[in-house]
Amino acid sequence: MSSSSQQPPPPPPPPPPPPFGPPTLKEFLQQRQRERERSPHGEQLTNLRRRLADIERRSAVNRNRAEQQQQQLNQRRELNEVSMPDEDFWRAMDEAEAERAALNREPSSDDSDEEVLLRPTRPRRAGNSSTKISY
Repeated sequence: MSSSSQQPPPPPPPPPPPPFGPPTLKEFLQQRQRERERSPHGEQLTNLRRRLADIERRSAVNRNRAEQQQQQLNQRRELNEVSMPDEDFWRAMDEAEAERAALNREPSSDDSDEEVLLRPTRPRRAGNSSTKISY
């Protein structure tokens, strides 16, 4: 009476329906989970969801790290900003130097004092108008 082919055990009976009304949220979620586990793609979907959650978590960490690095870079830039004196400052420096040179120089017969005061002793610095230079 023993047969060489064994039959698989019968599937477990389905859970009894709730006594009345629609299923509760907990029962509904449990039922969905059981359906997912029975489906051939259920495990793949679960793994994909886990991977997606990991990727989103890492993206958030990377985004936060990038924002912190950008803030630190901006702070360093603010510390390294140099304010250059404006053009009026350099003009006044040139005039003062010209006056000092004129006072220290012996007057010659061909130069009048006015010409000496008007002639700068060194060329004016170009591009030094009130600008901030960041490094």
